[in-house]
Amino acid sequence: MPRPNVSEKRTQDILRAAAAVFNERGLQNARMDDVALAAGISKGTIYLYFPSKDHVVETLLRQVFVPMDVAVEVLADPHFSARQRLEQCYTQMLHAFTEYRDLYPLLLELFALARRQPYAMNLFTEYFTAYRTKVTSCIREGASTGEFQPRLAEEEAATIAALGFMSALDGALLIAMINPDLIDLIDHGMGVMARVITGLAR
Repeated sequence: MPRPNVSEKRTQDILRAAAAVFNERGLQNARMDDVALAAGISKGTIYLYFPSKDHVVETLLRQVFVPMDVAVEVLADPHFSARQRLEQCYTQMLHAFTEYRDLYPLLLELFALARRQPYAMNLFTEYFTAYRTKVTSCIREGASTGEFQPRLAEEEAATIAALGFMSALDGALLIAMINPDLIDLIDHGMGVMARVITGLAR
């Protein structure tokens, strides 16, 4: 029986503790001493795994992107129609964000980092570029097979439609993070996105 990876477990323990502390106190006010206390280890031990608080924050941000990256990858799956891929993409993303409900304050701060930290800006730029490219390609493919409006086979029209798709989906996620009582991500989010897809097929 393989031995458990103690280093990986400790890393995840630190990240869970950091997420809870950052969420409660805010990134600016939280200290590594607080994270160490929450993780039940010394601050010196944390620095064996993460050289700085910024590195902890960057790692948390990258973890947030994992389910979103998985959802975006669905857009390139050739086993489904273009419409099915778009539906799976937004369904996975909406469900993933419901799992983050307790961390919405922290998520908002992490997203705000894109304007202040180069690593965050690079990560967001890379993600949104791939996201837009794949949605655009999926829409153009749907137009070429007759699922969507023929005019959407044109690059510019498909790009604008992709930005509409992204804006509707990311807008629902943003509303939920700012005030989760204003929107049910599954019921309302799915309803909004279904209308977006219907609009593509008109």
